Amino acid sequence: MAPKSLLKTLKYKPQVQLNMDDLKSVEKEMASIWVKPKMEMPSPTPQELVKWAKARELQCVDEAGNPVEGWAARIAAMKLDGRLWYNEESKMWHRRGIEE
Repeated sequence: MAPKSLLKTLKYKPQVQLNMDDLKSVEKEMASIWVKPKMEMPSPTPQELVKWAKARELQCVDEAGNPVEGWAARIAAMKLDGRLWYNEESKMWHRRGIEE
């Protein structure tokens, strides 16, 4: 054991030992608390499908297959009209109306 003067110099503070006996019960409790319901992608309505078809007809691409208006504008338009849907659970964007 180190002398008290050394402990004061190093500003050592003893840590309280954790009891690891009940770790499994704590994990079970935490799992039941943090379970979120599954988020399902909303199915498109017939009105949305018609609107999306018209939007796709108006979109133009260049020789390389990139949108003429730019990718940022194309993605923003898809977010506005609902073709892209953000899933909070997976933190990803998904295309609606496409069977995956």
